[in-house]
Formats: sequence, C-alpha cells, structure tokens
Amino acid sequence: MEIGFTIMQNHSSANTSMKQVPAAHKIIAALDGYREFNVDIGGGKYNAYMDVLHDIGVECAVYDPMNRSEEDNEDVQVACDLINGFDTATCHNVLNVIDDIDARLAVIQLCFAMTSIYGVAYFSVYEGNKTGKGRISKKDCWQENRVTKDYMSEIGQIFHDVERVGKLIIASKKRISISHLE
Repeated sequence: MEIGFTIMQNHSSANTSMKQVPAAHKIIAALDGYREFNVDIGGGKYNAYMDVLHDIGVECAVYDPMNRSEEDNEDVQVACDLINGFDTATCHNVLNVIDDIDARLAVIQLCFAMTSIYGVAYFSVYEGNKTGKGRISKKDCWQENRVTKDYMSEIGQIFHDVERVGKLIIASKKRISISHLE
C-alpha cells in the first residue's frame, strides 16, 4: 500500500509524544475491542502502549511521521500490505494537536487506509480546556481544545459508521454495532 498523500500541518506535534499508555486503552480493552493486529497512528517515539498491547496478545505497529524514521514507517506500510490491512487502528491524542482540517482528515484517511475491510479505528483526544478555541501550548505545539464529540463529523467524512462511547470514538468501514463488543 502506498500512502498517496502527505500529512502537512502548520505546527509540529513531535513535542507532544509522551511515555505513557493512552487513557482510552482501558475503554478499548473493556470493550474487548482489540484484535490480532493493531496499528497505532501517531503513536509517538515511545513503546509503552505497544508493549502493553503485546502483553495482551495484540501485535502493534506504530506509524508516526513526526517521531519515527521513514524506514520504520515504510516497514509498517509493508506489514499492512502483507496482512491486507490491520484489524484495528488506534489514534490517540493526535487529532487535537493538528490545527489544519485537511491535515486532520489526512490522518483519519490514513487510519481508514491501514485497516482491513472490516477493520475498526479507535480515536481519542485530549480535550484541553474544552473551549473549542485552539492555541499554541507551552510546548510550542498546537492544542485544539475541542471536546471529543466535536471530532465525530470529521471522522464521519471518511468512515461509514461512527459511534462514541464516552471519550472514545469508534469508526468502521462497514456498518457494525458496538453491542457485540459490550
């Protein structure tokens, strides 16, 4: 799979990478939402989340043009081709650090492109001060300050089925019900 677009953003999000497991992991795990192969889009430079998933039997690859080498990202694309798309994609605290709608849509499109035909993508965001007024943070990075539900329409432009469970957005290519996950 050759990714046919570039994700360009006005402010780098490289400084937002944190050595921690995203809070949304607990929600996904409680829903039994992970499958055998996961790709973490914008997963940062640390492997804490990847290691936790490995410990529960989920193979995880990280695709992150800001924090991983071009070679690492190409390897993830090759793996995606070999397995005909990842079963699940996670995109935690990424959309909220991108100030440009087209760049956010490119990230969402990447999640879509890297999941299998029945793949599911999980999105979570850091809501910041929840004002909806974006600004530069103290790390010289962008923060959208939007609540989770405000991202659903953008994700819905790419994915066919979009649902929210608390602070987690679940998106799939084919219409599914999350009731089987509960």
